Amino acid sequence: VTGGTINNFVLLGKTIEFLQSPEAPMWYGILIAVLFLLSDLLLRSACVNQCWVISGNTSIKTRGALRSMIFSKLLRVRETMVDVGSTVTLMNNDVLRIFDAVVQGEQVLSTPLIILLTLFVLLRTVGLSALSGFVVMLLAIPIQTKIGRRTGQIRNRAVRITEERSRLMSEILRGIR
Repeated sequence: VTGGTINNFVLLGKTIEFLQSPEAPMWYGILIAVLFLLSDLLLRSACVNQCWVISGNTSIKTRGALRSMIFSKLLRVRETMVDVGSTVTLMNNDVLRIFDAVVQGEQVLSTPLIILLTLFVLLRTVGLSALSGFVVMLLAIPIQTKIGRRTGQIRNRAVRITEERSRLMSEILRGIR
């Protein structure tokens, strides 16, 4: 991922140099444009896709293992001790959160490194004006944090409603029997 991103910034520097020198040949500009396309299309896309495939496979295996553990535990527990609502929540929402954590874990670990490398290359390529974009990115973090917290609150409320609905349906089905 980082290689494709850094290549684009290096090519950006070459593009700026090409545009500032009137005697540069046209084929050089076309070569830079083709390298931009290939770098973004092939290198970065291939790396990003490979990361998603690896994390997706790992998360699917983790989800399967967790569901298997929950099922084997449920088979050993008496029926009166099991609450259907919490079991459904455990099987769906909690396992899904772990699934998402495994999928997104690679990004959580690699993002600070990518940001620092990108900032370094941008400072070398563009100069101090790259810091203005970095400051805007830093200013956006509190907004993203608020949105994330609000999303978490809504998700937790939905989980409570789902548990209550599952519990009520379980009681109704037991009453029908």
